[in-house]
Amino acid sequence: MLSYFLEPHLFEDFIYFARQSFEARGLINPSTFTFVNDIFSPLSKKIDYNIYSMILIITYLIIMSLIIGISLKSYYLLKNSMYKSKNKIVIFLFCLVYVLILPRFKDYSYILLIVPTYYLIENLKLKRGNYFLFIICILSTPYNVDLPGLKTIFHYLWTYYPLVIAYMIWILYVIWISKLKNSNLYRDDVLLS
Repeated sequence: MLSYFLEPHLFEDFIYFARQSFEARGLINPSTFTFVNDIFSPLSKKIDYNIYSMILIITYLIIMSLIIGISLKSYYLLKNSMYKSKNKIVIFLFCLVYVLILPRFKDYSYILLIVPTYYLIENLKLKRGNYFLFIICILSTPYNVDLPGLKTIFHYLWTYYPLVIAYMIWILYVIWISKLKNSNLYRDDVLLS
């Protein structure tokens, strides 16, 4: 409140830019909600706005439910494991879920995923795939690159590149956790029940 009384114009600027940033999409706000909104935006011109909003929200809630449901299953698999670093993986999985389900997640906020991504690259046993995964994760967004006939796909790929990488890392964590189940890292009493 003190800053408002000292510099009232800064508060007005904050409100103005906060409103604009919530409406921002793509490179500025690559979140799941804005991605779904961009996918369905051609539909908004053809149907009533209320129906469009309902379709958008229902689709977003379905995606959120799938992410949370799959992540909870992975959490319970990990919780029953004897894996030595399971607490770290739980935190990293939570960070990924947090990034994927928030309706507004700015591009600079993806810094949150540096440590979970690095941990996955270091510990996932892929034959030469770790280097490829590392290169994919450090690419900047080449926004104007596309192939003939695939302009729309490349538009969404490059516009939402941080989100695509976040989904890829989340899927790799889920697969990794499910493979832990098949190893000897689980307690016998849990396997028998």
